[in-house]
Amino acid sequence: MAIMQCIFESEVLGKKSGMNVLLPERGASDCSVLYLLHGHGDNYLTWCNNSEIENLAREYNIAVIMPEAEKSFYHNMETGPRYYDHIAEEIPALAKRMFGVENDPKRTHIAGVSMGGYGAFMIALRNPDRFCTAGSFSGCLDLYSCLCEYEEPITECRTVFSDFETIPGSNADLLTLIETVQNPPQMYQFCGTEDFVYEYNRRFLQKAQKLHLPVEYSECPGEHEWVLWREQIKQYISWMLAKEK
Repeated sequence: MAIMQCIFESEVLGKKSGMNVLLPERGASDCSVLYLLHGHGDNYLTWCNNSEIENLAREYNIAVIMPEAEKSFYHNMETGPRYYDHIAEEIPALAKRMFGVENDPKRTHIAGVSMGGYGAFMIALRNPDRFCTAGSFSGCLDLYSCLCEYEEPITECRTVFSDFETIPGSNADLLTLIETVQNPPQMYQFCGTEDFVYEYNRRFLQKAQKLHLPVEYSECPGEHEWVLWREQIKQYISWMLAKEK
């Protein structure tokens, strides 16, 4: 397994950015790829620092791309860089050009924790033909309600959405996206029952189930914490590879 920390010049962002990349030693042209997104206040190093993702990538022989998104919620920010374009378009193109990642929709996956769980579902639902599965671990799945309630601790959110009232009904609103998406990818959703985003997760799940969307849901006692997410990434990778068959 090759482990690379990449610093590169992003044309979309207009500045240097970074990503951690895990690649099978035989190359990435014929393997599954997972785009793994970090949470609010974290960075592209967080998954390697807080989980066993390196061992999992080696065990399952997959490529893992972990990009930087700052506190953007994976959107083109109102008063900041265009992180949706960067993550959804530029990063996959760079992964193909630099590392030979094929991005075959039947073997391409996206997942994340907290802000990254929201980002993974948002990107996958906006691009359902590009992903086999999407995973959210304690994601802010009702973004409008979450930002309205926790605006103060979720710092810099006004640089992303200057007016929260524009979120409902837009492509930033997962509760709207699941109403309009055609042929969505398989979705894996997890949340701890004491997590501050638990009710937002239940709200998303209930609507997804009402629409008969393909959601695999699990929960267990716990808060917004890595002790849960370290176990969930193991469960998710095994599940996502089974969905390729």
